[in-house]
Amino acid sequence: MKIITVKNMEELSKRLAVEFLSSISQPNATIGLPGGSTPIGMYQLVAPLIKHNPALKTAVYCNLDEAISVDGRIKSVNALLNHHFYHRNDIGDEQRFDLNLDNVAEFEQFLAARGGLDAIYLGVGTDGHIAGITPGTPFANRTFIDKMTPMFKQIAQQEFGGLNNTPDKLVTAGPKTVMQAKKITVMLSGAGKADIAKQAFLGPVTEAIPASILQLHPNVTVLIDEAAAAKL
Repeated sequence: MKIITVKNMEELSKRLAVEFLSSISQPNATIGLPGGSTPIGMYQLVAPLIKHNPALKTAVYCNLDEAISVDGRIKSVNALLNHHFYHRNDIGDEQRFDLNLDNVAEFEQFLAARGGLDAIYLGVGTDGHIAGITPGTPFANRTFIDKMTPMFKQIAQQEFGGLNNTPDKLVTAGPKTVMQAKKITVMLSGAGKADIAKQAFLGPVTEAIPASILQLHPNVTVLIDEAAAAKL
């Protein structure tokens, strides 16, 4: 595991953009994209470079988790990707696989047909979750539908307009699916992530901290700002 510390969120977005452009420059790469607020700066930086560059338009993308709001109107991750990445870069349907609660088996088949994920990008929640993999998830799981833990619902509620509209279920790539990616880039920002960064990257590998499994992957880069790295 390679840990790279940068000064702040602005520098983090720039380093993420460099990593991302390197990944998608590989012909026909399969890329797993994250939701959340941390990668938005990176999506904004790469958009002008991708949209009009045919050499960067051969990648195929997928989300790694998804949930649908109680009222059925909000698809949290794909809505974010549509707004900040797909539409800005004219990414067509043939270049994406939208994981949802109805196509779990098809998602694993899609990955197998493409030889797995070439690169994925992950945030880490304050509870140690990665994608939608919450504490206690068996490390042997592949893509599956899970119940949201109370803490995960608290974290996710901003995306759904409040706790009452936050769903009880989500679909996520499992730990085994994540660990079979050829390259993993992890991003953390802010003092609120300092404790979990220490537990995930310096502590024991345990299902209680899903992100800790990344210590076992042979090709992981952690991009972390100074505030989040304060206890490393």
